[in-house]
This record gives sequence, structure tokens and C-alpha cells, in this order.
Amino acid sequence: MELNNATANLLVGRACWNHSIGNAFDPAEAYGVDEENMRFQLGYVDGFILQIIENGFIPIGSGKEMCIYTGFHSDGSPFVYSSQNPENEFEPVDNVGPCDFQIVYPVFDLDTWKSIGERTFSGTIALPLDPEEQ
Repeated sequence: MELNNATANLLVGRACWNHSIGNAFDPAEAYGVDEENMRFQLGYVDGFILQIIENGFIPIGSGKEMCIYTGFHSDGSPFVYSSQNPENEFEPVDNVGPCDFQIVYPVFDLDTWKSIGERTFSGTIALPLDPEEQ
């Protein structure tokens, strides 16, 4: 609860995007789109969060998974569901097509904080435990 309500995590966002994201991972930074290589590139903050969860540095709840939603706008442009997306880009789910672009994020050496490459998001990862479950 403290991490969820930390000042750094309380971004204004946009109500329609926030509602559509639900319990999915909500990238806090702008993401890049590499249409030629069919992939999304998440920023370093979001990459760090995914890295520490995937490496088991946060206790994981059994049977809980985290996902990142992607899609194609009706004009054919790919996007990641994020509360940081512009309000005028929002489209109802009926107008959005499935997207199979890979999602990649930067990986760091956690001792030196130097970038050591990137990792492809697996599609789903286990979620951290709720405080009551620890």
C-alpha cells in the first residue's frame, strides 16, 4: 500500500485509460515503438520494476500474474495500454485489434546500476504478494 501510494507512483494519468488497464501493468514512462522490428521498448524505470519482480527480489504470490496489454488502433498504429497515453488516442475495446509485438525492457547490473542489455517480456509474470499475504 505504501509503494502504491508513493508520490512517485501517483501520476495523474487519464481516467478512461486507467479504467481500461484494470489490473495490468501500467507503464509509468513513455514507451518507444519500433514498427520495423515489431516491438515496444519500455523505459528504464518500468524495466527496473519488471527486472526486480522477475528476479524474485519481491515475494511472489502464488496464482497471481501480471500482464501488459497491447493493441492496434483502428488506424493501424500499435500501442501499449498506459495511463500516460494521450486522451485523444483512446478507443473503445471494440475498435482495437490484437497486437503481437514483443515488449522489451532494459536490464541493469543491480550492483553497478549499469545497463547490461535488454530482456523480452515473457507475456505474464507472477505478481508480488499483498501485504496481508506475507
